[in-house]
Amino acid sequence: KHISNSSGIRFTVNGQNYPAFSFSGTSFSATNIPLNYGNNVLTIRATNSAGQASALVSVLYNQPTGSKPQVTITSPANGSQTTNSRTTITALIQNVSSKNNISLKVNGISYNNFSFGGTSLSASNIPLRLGSNTILIVASNGSGQASAMSTVQYSKAGNNSPSSNNTNASSTTKDVKQNNKDNKSQPNGKVENNNPGNRGGTTRPGRPK
Repeated sequence: KHISNSSGIRFTVNGQNYPAFSFSGTSFSATNIPLNYGNNVLTIRATNSAGQASALVSVLYNQPTGSKPQVTITSPANGSQTTNSRTTITALIQNVSSKNNISLKVNGISYNNFSFGGTSLSASNIPLRLGSNTILIVASNGSGQASAMSTVQYSKAGNNSPSSNNTNASSTTKDVKQNNKDNKSQPNGKVENNNPGNRGGTTRPGRPK
């Protein structure tokens, strides 16, 4: 009381000045005050032209005894490959009671359309981009946080190699070269067939009697 504005108030936490507070009329308020493990001393000192007054409170902060979350992505497997443009993500998350304590990101984009019950997370119809995709799940509780990451490679189906066509073209070229080798031109302009398989059909004219 008897303070006209916040300039006449000094608020400290464990001896350190903490100016992030509000004051209106006779009401003082400070939120999100950082505490250390163990005993914490919070002091408010008010000063006006007539003098000063102070009050303090001690807060004991015990270290959480619970277990940190555990996160395991069960599907898709890390390093897997797929030709499907969408995937289903499943994960095992322990020591977390609500989906509000879980973050799911794919390629840096947050997705909230997942279900979580017990220890099972499931997210369906998640889009993938061509190439590498990174899946990140982070879970937190009063004892800390944990995360897991998985990468999946997406490529379109039907990218067949044209090696079979090249093989056929090479074979055709070889056959043409062989035929040219078998049929040699003679100096008199006649063509000599060196292919023994074609000689059987040659007819020689008989000598006149």
